[in-house]
Amino acid sequence: MDYELRTTDSGQMQARYRFSLVLVLLSILFSISFHFPFSISSFAADVKFDPKKWPIDIGAAVNSSPVLGDLDGDGSLEIVIGSDSNKVYAWKADGTALSGWPVSTGDSVRSSPALADLDGDGKLDVIVGSFDGKVYAWNFRGALIKGWPVTTGSVVYSSPAVGDVDGDQAPEVVVGSFDNKVYVWNADGTLLRGWPQSTGLFVYSSPALADLDGDGRPEIIIGSDNNRVFVWNGEGAALNGWPQVTGHVVPTSPAIGDIDGDGDLDIIVGSWDKVYAWDSYGKLKPGWPITTGSWATSSPALADLNNDGLPDVIIGTKDGKVYAWNGKGEFIDGWPTITDGEISSSPAIADVDGDGRLEVVVGSKDTKLYIWDMNGKLLPGWPQATEGTISSSPAIGDLDKDGNLEVVVGSKDHRVYVWSIPRTPSAGGPPAPGPSSIPWASFRHDPQHTGLYNTGQLSLAGRPLGRALDQTPRTTERGARTPARGTRTAESRPQTKEVIDDLTISDFTDTTVTLAWTAPSVKGNPAKFYDIRFSGEPITEETWEKATKYTTDLRPNFPNQKELFTLINLPSREKLYIALRASDGKEKTKLSNVVQLDRLDNVPPGAIKDLVALEKGEQIELSWTAPGDSGDEGTANAYDIRYSTKPLDEASWPKATEIIGEPKPLPAGTKQQFLVPKPPLEEVLYFGIKAIDEALNFSQLSNVATWTPQDRTPPGKIQDLRVESVTPEGITLDWTATGEDGSVGRGFRYDIRYSEAPITEANWSSVKNLVIGPIPEVAGTLQRFLVKEPFANKIYYFAMKAVDERGNESPLSNVLQVDTRDKVAPAPVKDLTVVEVGSDWALVSWTATGDDGAQGLASVYSLKYAEDPGVLEAWNQAQEAQNLPKPLPAGSKQEFRLLGLKSNVRYYVGLKVIDDTGNYSGLSNVVEIKTSDTLSPGTIVDLRVTGSTEDSVTLTWTATGDDGRTGKAAGYDLRYTTKDKLTKDNWGRAVKVTGLPKPAEAGTPETYIVRNLARDTVYYFALEAIDKQGNRSGLSNVLEVSTADTTPPMAVQDLVVLGTGADWIRFGWTATGDDKTEGRASFYVLRYAEDSQTVREWERAIEVPNSIKPGDPGSKEEFLIGGLKSNVTYYIALKVGDDRGNLSGLSNIVQARTADTINPAPIADLKITNSTEDSVTLAWTATGDDGRTGRAAAYDLRFTRGEKLTRESWALAHKVEGLPRPAEAGTVETFSVTGLSKGTPYYFAIEAIDNQGNRSGLSN
Repeated sequence: MDYELRTTDSGQMQARYRFSLVLVLLSILFSISFHFPFSISSFAADVKFDPKKWPIDIGAAVNSSPVLGDLDGDGSLEIVIGSDSNKVYAWKADGTALSGWPVSTGDSVRSSPALADLDGDGKLDVIVGSFDGKVYAWNFRGALIKGWPVTTGSVVYSSPAVGDVDGDQAPEVVVGSFDNKVYVWNADGTLLRGWPQSTGLFVYSSPALADLDGDGRPEIIIGSDNNRVFVWNGEGAALNGWPQVTGHVVPTSPAIGDIDGDGDLDIIVGSWDKVYAWDSYGKLKPGWPITTGSWATSSPALADLNNDGLPDVIIGTKDGKVYAWNGKGEFIDGWPTITDGEISSSPAIADVDGDGRLEVVVGSKDTKLYIWDMNGKLLPGWPQATEGTISSSPAIGDLDKDGNLEVVVGSKDHRVYVWSIPRTPSAGGPPAPGPSSIPWASFRHDPQHTGLYNTGQLSLAGRPLGRALDQTPRTTERGARTPARGTRTAESRPQTKEVIDDLTISDFTDTTVTLAWTAPSVKGNPAKFYDIRFSGEPITEETWEKATKYTTDLRPNFPNQKELFTLINLPSREKLYIALRASDGKEKTKLSNVVQLDRLDNVPPGAIKDLVALEKGEQIELSWTAPGDSGDEGTANAYDIRYSTKPLDEASWPKATEIIGEPKPLPAGTKQQFLVPKPPLEEVLYFGIKAIDEALNFSQLSNVATWTPQDRTPPGKIQDLRVESVTPEGITLDWTATGEDGSVGRGFRYDIRYSEAPITEANWSSVKNLVIGPIPEVAGTLQRFLVKEPFANKIYYFAMKAVDERGNESPLSNVLQVDTRDKVAPAPVKDLTVVEVGSDWALVSWTATGDDGAQGLASVYSLKYAEDPGVLEAWNQAQEAQNLPKPLPAGSKQEFRLLGLKSNVRYYVGLKVIDDTGNYSGLSNVVEIKTSDTLSPGTIVDLRVTGSTEDSVTLTWTATGDDGRTGKAAGYDLRYTTKDKLTKDNWGRAVKVTGLPKPAEAGTPETYIVRNLARDTVYYFALEAIDKQGNRSGLSNVLEVSTADTTPPMAVQDLVVLGTGADWIRFGWTATGDDKTEGRASFYVLRYAEDSQTVREWERAIEVPNSIKPGDPGSKEEFLIGGLKSNVTYYIALKVGDDRGNLSGLSNIVQARTADTINPAPIADLKITNSTEDSVTLAWTATGDDGRTGRAAAYDLRFTRGEKLTRESWALAHKVEGLPRPAEAGTVETFSVTGLSKGTPYYFAIEAIDNQGNRSGLSN
């Protein structure tokens, strides 16, 4: 079992919709509501459904189910739904948010909202549970109602139901919680007396409200993980016969309705792989429970699909099926249906297309929403796909009062979807949807979430319907009313029975079982004792005596009284069958119904204690030691593996993300591993595992394994920390940002420090003067920062490190010395001069300036260059020269050879002078340098032939550049030889081609035709490119090419057919030559078609692959074409090809027909349609010429008298003459045989014959 069984249906506690009309009568505020989503306002809604506004993305998964209702009283329906974004949303049909919405809770909302008027203002309020353990209530403006939210002890998956459970004419709110309790609050948020009630385990299930005992007030019906279904009245007292025990957990929510028409309400719920139906006394209905074969993961819905006047049961299962049964537990025709994913969504049922028949709407985890008609057939255009799995249950209603129904559902792709379905038009437009057309509109049936199927009666606002059928207290067969609430007396039961047929198990432990039944009479007399027996095998009349007798002195009660008795010290085997009889000492009753106890395995698997998460490349490996099925013994059934970005514990476990595809558990003590992909976002993940046994016992949460992304790459070192300026305000620093990982990305923060002593890696941590720097920019960005400190007139040392999010620090930057005593910058150089220039260097000179203006000795030079003068003037982006000379005293001549330049490029060069405190001079005069060109054009490497004739060759190549593969070369030198291959050694002797075009830009395709060449001669070509300086490229690839041979072979004139078969034709011909009739050709091209014109058009005909090597001219050739269709005429021709690809003309075309070997199909439906005293009229369906296609040529009809006609007697049978020619296959044929004898038995049979004489088999 995976955890989604426990979270799907009740895990999304879907909600539904209801409208209210407010009436003020005698100062008492009532509202009357339909269980249908249609406003009964007197004005038309202005808001229209806008399909362009849907779906709406809310940024988080939508597991909650929508509810529809007119919150603001404007006559149109709003859509209300919760989400994993911790919010509840309310939209109008056009996609606009209702004013005041969305509203927030403290955690995810997978509960589904209910709608009811709690505060008595005549408007619907919204009530919903949250993972934060609270239940909220807001008015239509999104304001919390006084007294709300209220708090439970744990997560609230359950969806609230609203109704008047205590008869005080005011609504109460009912909901279950993960703290193992069911709560009931008054409308003001105070707990109702007698509540909460304990269930013993988690409550995923949502409550239903219905009047089961006929006292006019609804009871509360709900399932729990304690394998029970509970029924309480408003005071918290359990109804007689309840709770009922199932074999497994009950995460689904009950549906209530009279499914068998006996006048009493029935309770239907799913548990594991069974669907149960009990009457209101807790007695199983005949035909129930039903085993589905897979887990019932959605909640049941009720609707009359088969139009028999009674509601049917519809529910989805984990294997992707949707089932429908009638009240007897029999399948409805056409059901179950199937999808490609688990069904956790619960069905909604309505006549969505207005055809007068109901449709079933449900979502699937295959990402689609399905709509089937009452017969289980998909509606045209459905399913509709979303981009995520669907656990939300759909809601159906007419949002904008246009007569068409809309379907609303949420998806885990973070979107809420709405589709409008056109309804069948009538004379007055689309038929208005009414109560009977939407029998189950949404999750839990109606906006109040009663789960009660009804036929459209009205109810008091805030309270669900009391009785679904007649709204009257239930009466017994004697006509007596049910008395006090929660009690049932003998007078309220049917007449005395003389058989025990209601034996049930009301509770059990490992060694005890509590039985309940109704005391019978024995032949009209009270019973005197009971004979109770149990066995590990089924008990029948035949096995009764073998069963173990339970010794008891229990004295039977009066007939019709309820018996409750506990058997103790029973064997602890898992299965136990129990039955009993009553006796008066002489007579005994028949064997009771047999109850089966499937004892639960209450021992959960052991908790995993050694879970480890390790990074393995692009995956995370989880490893652990497998626990057992019971503690540390055996083998568990499944794992539930989850992760979260927050630390995991039992409270946060339901919100954690499930991992799909978990491995099956291995035997206890075995090491297991499981690989999961690393998430795209690098953040710490917390992993946990629970083991699950077959009885759905969950182990405790494992130890939590933490995976932290391993980022070991520090930011790159900042190498150009420098002073931009020193002012009284502070020191402005410049540097180039490095990345998060080396020089890539963006760092997280800077650590800037300064000291009066030099800073090193060794003393970095002890430097106390810390500066909070700016936020790092993208790597390569210049950053500037003012260090605002009261720097004294001293020398300071600055250094910095970049730090990433993981705390990795870059190496220490260059250490900057700043002398705050010196405020005078050196004077700028004004005579920067170019002395000499080479292909990749330039020599420049200048006159040194001083430290302060033109005085003293400067500290260092900064010489930069760029190809753009603007870049140089901007300075910081220009290229910095390395290894500059130290400044000489002011007035000295200095020079510098600038190396590493590109050839044939124009550069702009400038110089700044820097003193020992980092003061920069202004920019010098800028000089312009043009390096010489010594780069040759790139070598042409793709010289190729693209065409040739008998006296010319077309050459193609890609132009290279002036310098390597950039720019444009000045000319080409194309040469060729005819004997020796062209090389660098014989290049000077090769023939030079003249008239070549000027080279194009590098990368451009070039073409040139070399003419006046000799026919059928081998040439060797090569090419060089030349730039303006005479630099030549290397020799291109050498191309070997021959001038063309254009003489084709002679066409074959004597193609002849040599033989045919059912699927082949053999033909032959006389070989021609390479050049007409001279030499040997190279290949044949054979083609055929079913008409001669296609062969003449040649390329349209079918080519036959062949490997025939043509012989010498005049030799005989032949070939067989296979794989043909039988009984078809083919036209065949060929062409001859030489080694130059020249093709001959088309040969003569030959015609041949393959043999027909396919018989007509036997006639299988020969029958007599009429007979007289002397004639019989026969009828049959015509078969074809070949099997059941085409048209046969004739019929052979025969008959015998007295003896049955067989294949052995066929030749002696009487042949009927004058039959019609067969019609096309599939045509019904008739024929009358006359001249027969009265009262004589005849046997007829028939065969079909094609035009090749092939006969069908003998007919029937």
